[in-house]
Amino acid sequence: MNKDVVRVFGHPLHASMVHLPIGLLALAPAWDVVALASGGSTWWAIGFWTVAAGVAVALLVALFGLAGLVRAVEEPAPRATAIRHMLVNVGAVVAYAAGLLARGGALPPAGREVLVLVLDVAGLGLLSYAGWLGGELVFRHGVGSAGTSAEAPASARSRERAA
Repeated sequence: MNKDVVRVFGHPLHASMVHLPIGLLALAPAWDVVALASGGSTWWAIGFWTVAAGVAVALLVALFGLAGLVRAVEEPAPRATAIRHMLVNVGAVVAYAAGLLARGGALPPAGREVLVLVLDVAGLGLLSYAGWLGGELVFRHGVGSAGTSAEAPASARSRERAA
């Protein structure tokens, strides 16, 4: 039986917090493209600080996700999905952090612009897949819902039986 995830005011904390780093990190490739198109150093600085803040907040959010994994996910199928969700998110943050290092600071990354864009796009792809896996945890397995996975919505229970 699932134990409860970390909650604040009845809401799962990890699920409540993920939107900020996702929003910050998802914007990075857009800032890279604008910077490449305009040649403006301001856009590289915005991208640098956006990624720096996104990675920092993602690390904090990961702690609550890990606590939820340890406390709430015991059944094999949701646990395997949760571990895959965690590993893909780690890959995304590593890609963004590598892009941050390739930037070398808030100034334009002199000769590494395409590398930065590729790393940020790779991070975004991994982040998108991790989000899909997070949706699987909530909507298919009922992780973080008001009850345990045994009390998940009827459609989720029927899909679990069919799997």
